[in-house]
Amino acid sequence: MLSIVYITCNRADELCKSIYSCEEHVSVEHEYVIIDNGSKDDTEEKVNELRKSNINIRYLKQEKNRGVSGGRNIGYKEALGDICYFIDDDATIISDGLCLDAGYQYMLEHSEVFAMGTDCYDTEKKCQLVGLPEVGTDINTITKIRNYIGCSHFIRKAGRSISLLYPDNLMYGSEELYGGLGCYKEGGIVVQFPALKILHCPSNNTREKREARKRHAHINTFVIKKYLLPFPYSFISKVMFLLRIIRFEKCNPKAVIADLDESRERYIAEYTNTLSNADVKQLIKWFGFKQII
Repeated sequence: MLSIVYITCNRADELCKSIYSCEEHVSVEHEYVIIDNGSKDDTEEKVNELRKSNINIRYLKQEKNRGVSGGRNIGYKEALGDICYFIDDDATIISDGLCLDAGYQYMLEHSEVFAMGTDCYDTEKKCQLVGLPEVGTDINTITKIRNYIGCSHFIRKAGRSISLLYPDNLMYGSEELYGGLGCYKEGGIVVQFPALKILHCPSNNTREKREARKRHAHINTFVIKKYLLPFPYSFISKVMFLLRIIRFEKCNPKAVIADLDESRERYIAEYTNTLSNADVKQLIKWFGFKQII
């Protein structure tokens, strides 16, 4: 069974539109798992209306906003399917045909694929978002990628050893790097599946401003690499992070110190999942030094 998982908060109309979009592109046995991060609007009422249309939905309301990472961890744990498909509540599928069936079938037939990204056109950034491909490959074909894009991706449940995808405290920004590189840590791979394309129309509801999202991404990326990279790669990553935030904060010492303090607060040792030196060398060979370190 395919589990289609949503993390939502105060986006009832967008959520319903997205679910109807999925319904048009799937025929295999499937369920919807909706993790509601404390909505105050009419999300629950509209989900109940969808249920009356014989759409198989499990709705899990959270007392507080657990963020993207925490919400996805709950969805991943609660999903009954052997394959999960995560899609943002403000995204819709624009491919023709039963593309969710095709993605699900590809995952079933390729056990080495632990995660799979799809194409995404983002209306805010006005560009196509895809996972970083292996050096020298064509992103318009099924190819190996470093990590998937969060707004639309498949994740395998069956056969995986980890029970959670992400550190719970990474509220938003770059958390997919932890999940993607974690697949390689376990001996699997991550691929791009261009046959499934979505349109992502970022909602202003419960969404931080762009500069705040960039800051989260910089800090989270460093924290994730701290979890994953062995020495001396971790040391090089720390130096590169410092240079990035100095540039991002325009040499403002107070802002730089605040970012460093935030990175220390976000780091929780229990999420350490260190790659071997051989794994890091292989990833650098596939994706390039700057993209891993």
